[in-house]
Amino acid sequence: MAVFRLPIWMGSLAVALAVVGAAADTGRAHANGGVVEIFRGTGGAYEIALGVLPEEAAVGAVHFAVTVSNAETPQPVTDAEVVLVAVDESGRPEYQARALNTPDEPLYYDANITFESAGSWTIRVDVNSPGLGRASVDVPLEVRDPLLTPGTSGTLLFVGTIAVLVGGGLFVWRSSTRALRKRGAARVGGPAAPKSPP
Repeated sequence: MAVFRLPIWMGSLAVALAVVGAAADTGRAHANGGVVEIFRGTGGAYEIALGVLPEEAAVGAVHFAVTVSNAETPQPVTDAEVVLVAVDESGRPEYQARALNTPDEPLYYDANITFESAGSWTIRVDVNSPGLGRASVDVPLEVRDPLLTPGTSGTLLFVGTIAVLVGGGLFVWRSSTRALRKRGAARVGGPAAPKSPP
């Protein structure tokens, strides 16, 4: 029985493709379980916490999760209006997003902002609720250039997949050609066929 052996280079390429595929997915925004808290402080009558995902914000979509509680008590504020404003290095507001909570996750106010340029940004968190009034805090945020642009990572994944398919096809073709040669050599060099009687 023949043992199927995968060439080392094909296995290495498959692992590399899996790593590139996983890295290409890290730029997407996810739910609150993955956010990293970058600020917790008091603004007006509120204690405000701000978390981001990915941990190191990069050009593209950045997910923000805000928690708001009464600064005097640990009571969460679930009926607030929360607005995030991204202010660029020159002090000009560039992006604005309303952060919303849901009945399933009333403690987290979520918003996404898509940054088009890297740099030092300030995220202004504006909070307003009927019982506690208005407040605002400013949170510095460094937005870096992306390691791989979506087009680059997709291209690398596509080229790698094609290479694996072509390499696998060549491997199968080469293996079958060898097997056919061995079978043909066995017939030619094998025992003579019996002769039919005259």
